[in-house]
Amino acid sequence: MTPDTAPPRPPMASWGRLSHVPHTVVPLSSPNTVGVVLERQPHGIPYGLGRSYGDVCLNDGGVLWTTTGLDKFIAFHEGTGVLQCEAGLVLRDIQRMMLPRGWSLPVVPGTQLVTVGGAIANDVHGKNHHTAGTFADHVVSLTLMRSDGETIVCGPRQQPDLFAATVAGIGLTGLPMLMRGDIDGFFVFYESKTALERDRAPLHYLPGDDFAPMPGDALITGRAFAEDPRN
Repeated sequence: MTPDTAPPRPPMASWGRLSHVPHTVVPLSSPNTVGVVLERQPHGIPYGLGRSYGDVCLNDGGVLWTTTGLDKFIAFHEGTGVLQCEAGLVLRDIQRMMLPRGWSLPVVPGTQLVTVGGAIANDVHGKNHHTAGTFADHVVSLTLMRSDGETIVCGPRQQPDLFAATVAGIGLTGLPMLMRGDIDGFFVFYESKTALERDRAPLHYLPGDDFAPMPGDALITGRAFAEDPRN
């Protein structure tokens, strides 16, 4: 996009599709050019895949910096389990790369179509929230680009106040560009049968279980449903 080329203004929506308001959409494709782009189109907020609840990923009539072009793997250290990547990388693509190698993101939300930056901006959690915490609990460091062009590296031990404000901060502290975070090794993910199918007991989890199941089984019908003591 040249300085004389006006960016498009398509209607943008969040996951709930509450509104479709035209926005000035500015795509980002390289960390090296983000500063120039933000200088030309300031006063915006980052937009990944639009899976945020409500309208928190929208900037009604304003500027959205779309981050899905910042989707590169940078490095992975199998000795430490630390992944470095760009913030527009999708969790689905991390899992597709890592699962065959015996590694998994320690926290995943209910949809795989979330960017790393969006996962941090909303501080998502999964069904193992009670043991693994939230996504940001596993972030080692985060590189932010401020709207004035300043680049800041923050994390739990480096600029912790800025990092704490960025986690669940909906992109208001700066544009996330790079992330370093932990990846977990694993052996068995799940059993193919539910607790109810296995022992005719209500679905439950023990205090030591990593993952808590949903309190219901949408596939149960007929006699099995009638015998469920919750009904």
